[in-house]
Formats: sequence, C-alpha cells, structure tokens
Amino acid sequence: MKFKKLAVALLLCSTSAPSQGYLTLCRKRIFTGMFARFRLTALVLNVCPLFLYLFSSDLYAAAPTCHEHKGVGYCKYVGRVKSLYVNSSNIILLYFDTPVERSQPNQYGFNISYDSAAAIDISQHPEFATYFYSTALAAQASGRNVSIQMRGVQSGYLKIDRIWLHEN
Repeated sequence: MKFKKLAVALLLCSTSAPSQGYLTLCRKRIFTGMFARFRLTALVLNVCPLFLYLFSSDLYAAAPTCHEHKGVGYCKYVGRVKSLYVNSSNIILLYFDTPVERSQPNQYGFNISYDSAAAIDISQHPEFATYFYSTALAAQASGRNVSIQMRGVQSGYLKIDRIWLHEN
C-alpha cells in the first residue's frame, strides 16, 4: 500500500514538473518526507513503550514497609487501593498493590497471617471506619495514591489506624 502511494506521488511529480530541477526537488521532498515519517514512527515505537514503563504507576507501587518511631513499631503503605472489601463481621479490608513481606511486621511485633491487605474493625471505631472507607473509595475511583499507617494486628491483618489521600 505504501509503495503504491509512493509510485503515484513520483508519477505526479514527473508528469506535472515543467523542468528537470523541479522534478528533482519534488522527488527529494517525497523521499525526505517518507524518511522523516519512518524516523518518527521508529521513535514512537521504540521510545513510547519505555516512557510508559518508566512512568507507569505500577512501577512505583511498593510493598508496605515497617519502621520504628520513638520505640513504637508501625508499618506504612504508599500506593494505589487495589480493592476494598467489607464483610458482615464488620471488617474492612484494603488490599495492597504489592503484598508486605511477612518477616517485616514480625520484626516489630506484628504477627500477621495475611500479607496482601490491612484491616479495620468497624465496630471498634465506627466514625473512623466511615471516614476511612470514603477516603479509600475516593482514592480508588480517582486513581490517586494513599498512604496508610498500620499499628497492631486485626483478625490476622495489619491494623489500619490512619490514611492520607495524595494529589495526582
């Protein structure tokens, strides 16, 4: 298909050209345009996937990490809300993009059974649970990152005690 277009363009150049100089100029423009398009196509095909990879949000999704502050251990997650779950036992679960390595919370006294989510017991803190759920849902709907701090264990999950919603 491209060769047909090129042949037609060359034919038009040669039939409409009043002089040999114009014919040369016309052919030069066609080939220059063709190679410029080729270079641009090669650039787009080779460089765009690299930029998509480098600036993809999944690349920056990290597993929760655990630290100590003034002698008290805590774990922190910064990333997207993969999913939210609420059950009839009054537990809200927020799933991480990347699970926490179980040995990390154990170093700070948090013996967890599950590494892919963190939990809140709605019945223990109903007002905070309502605020937390609405903030996490807003983050998930808008694709924004959250920061979550967890202290303690709830039903085998890290226990959430605060949340921040990040700007895009």
